[in-house]
Amino acid sequence: MYRHLILAVTLGFVTVTDVEGQPIKERRCVVCEQVIIVPRTGPYGKFLACSNYPSCDHKPKV
Repeated sequence: MYRHLILAVTLGFVTVTDVEGQPIKERRCVVCEQVIIVPRTGPYGKFLACSNYPSCDHKPKV
């Protein structure tokens, strides 16, 4: 869907920024390779997980 944009960012042609102009660093999910790793909060505290949950339940080590 956004493969051309992902390729442009990966090659350094485009920089994605937040509303304040600061570059956004994203970690891609190594399992589904379609979405990013986001911070979440669970009953045992904060952790990182795939934003495609529940379709992908990948949780990388911090």
